[in-house]
Amino acid sequence: MTSYRNFAYYYNQLIPLSFYQEVKDLVDTLGHFNNILDLACGSGTLAFLLKDDNNQVTGLDMSSEMLMIAQDYNHQHKKGVTFIQQDLRELELTANTYDLITCTLDSLNYIDGIDPINHIFNQVQHALLKDGYFVFDLLSQFYIDEIVKDYYQFEDLEDFSYDWEVSKVSDHGIKHELVIEADNTIYKEEHYQYIYDFNQIDLLLKQNNLSIIKKLESFNELDETQPSRMTYIVKKEGN
Repeated sequence: MTSYRNFAYYYNQLIPLSFYQEVKDLVDTLGHFNNILDLACGSGTLAFLLKDDNNQVTGLDMSSEMLMIAQDYNHQHKKGVTFIQQDLRELELTANTYDLITCTLDSLNYIDGIDPINHIFNQVQHALLKDGYFVFDLLSQFYIDEIVKDYYQFEDLEDFSYDWEVSKVSDHGIKHELVIEADNTIYKEEHYQYIYDFNQIDLLLKQNNLSIIKKLESFNELDETQPSRMTYIVKKEGN
C-alpha cells in the first residue's frame, strides 16, 4: 500500500467532493449514527462530512502525511474528529464500539491478498455494535478489463499539473503511475490495486457474521454496459 508521501498534498484536488457527498447521502438513508469509524480516511474528507454535533467520528489511515492534512483542517475548523494512524492489514479495533464503519474510494482494492481482507472483515465485525452497519466499495473485474486498460490522463491545474497512467499488470491487478509537477518540483508515485471476486467477498462476509443488506452498482462514464464498482451495505448479525 502506498503512503502517498508528497502526493498527499494534492490528493484532495484529484478526487471530486461529489464522490464523498454520494457516500454521505447513502449513509443518511440508513439513519443517524452515534459513533462512526472511517477506515482508510485519507485526508478526512468523508469523516468531516459525517461529523455533526450529536455524534463521534474517528478516521483511521496508515499515511502520516494524509493524517497531517486531516489534523490541520480538524484544528482550523474545530471539527472534533479523532484521527489515528494504523495499517488496515494490521487492523486492531476495540469490540462493540461503532454503529457505522465505512471504507470507500476502493480502499480495499489496495489490499493484496484475500487473507488480509478476511482479517479486516473480522475486525469490523468485532468492532461493530449489534445491528451496526458496514459500508464499503470495491472495483469490479470489468473495471480493469475494459475501463482502465491503457488509461492515461493529463491535467494542468492552477497549483500543479499531473500525469496519471493506469496499466493492467495481471489478470486481477492494475498499476497506477502518477507524476506531479508543482513549484518546479516533480513527485512520482506508484501503487497497485487488486480485484476480488464479488462471490468470494460475499462468502467472507457471511463467514464473519456480516449480512449483506444491499449491493449497489456504479457505472463509469467511459462504459455504462457493466458496473465498474460495487458498494456493499452490510449489517452485523447477532451480538
